[in-house]
Amino acid sequence: MLDYLIVGKIVNTKGLAGEVKVYPTTQYPERFDELAFVYIESNGKKKQYDIEHVSYTKKFVILKLKDIDSIEDAEKLKGNFLYVDRSHAIELSEDEYFWGDIIGLNVYDTQKNYLGKIHEIYSPGSNDVYEIIDQNENKILIPAIADVVKKIDLNGGYMIVELLKGLI
Repeated sequence: MLDYLIVGKIVNTKGLAGEVKVYPTTQYPERFDELAFVYIESNGKKKQYDIEHVSYTKKFVILKLKDIDSIEDAEKLKGNFLYVDRSHAIELSEDEYFWGDIIGLNVYDTQKNYLGKIHEIYSPGSNDVYEIIDQNENKILIPAIADVVKKIDLNGGYMIVELLKGLI
């Protein structure tokens, strides 16, 4: 398992004073109230940024990070993921997983055919959607529901899915 977990992605700036707009990748966006800092990866290295202020909109978390004091500074962070170390992770209930643990899993159907790797996770509504990239770089989208996802084995690095008629 990874040492760091993704908790959001910087999607834009807000205002002129260096605030960033974050799309939360956690079911509990209010967790940002409890965080003193986050990590942002750049050039393969994670750098710690202290959080000075947190506010919320309907879909986004607005963060003011220490030493990011202008829109130009904030622009440089767009597109980057925010991480926390696993020791700062929230408790999950049974059958809940961190996105960072799901992304990269190999996916097989119930007949043991390899479908690809989970590349991205989306939260468009009532359930998440897993984007799988196959060996030919094609995208397969599957809903993260019990009728489809039959097994997740984080230690083994794989997921078993039952493809419902019309899914692919």
